[in-house]
Amino acid sequence: FSRIPTENQIMITTRHDLEAPVGVTIAHSPNEAIKILECRGIDVLYLIGGGMLNNSFLAQGLVDEIRLTVTPYVLSHGKTVFGTFQQFEYQLELVGTEQLNLGRVRHQYHVKKKGNTR
Repeated sequence: FSRIPTENQIMITTRHDLEAPVGVTIAHSPNEAIKILECRGIDVLYLIGGGMLNNSFLAQGLVDEIRLTVTPYVLSHGKTVFGTFQQFEYQLELVGTEQLNLGRVRHQYHVKKKGNTR
């Protein structure tokens, strides 16, 4: 996260009393974050967060691509990647797979949305 230029870092929070670190912009919804980035001429966004953040963007149909890195571990517990806060369902189209170090594999998927023929 620290390698991203600070002027492009946006923190999404529901808290209205939160002060952002220097150079970080606060948004209170996925749509607000996207509008801020569009005003800056940015059209590619990477989500760095947990299930709640991922869920909020997916539930609103704001995700075009998902990159999942599979690590060779099996856990009986943990946090969900996409959360269960809002319900949604998308079909994914595999567009690429890359073998990484340490036995990890990254899969890249296109999110198929209703009415989207790709």
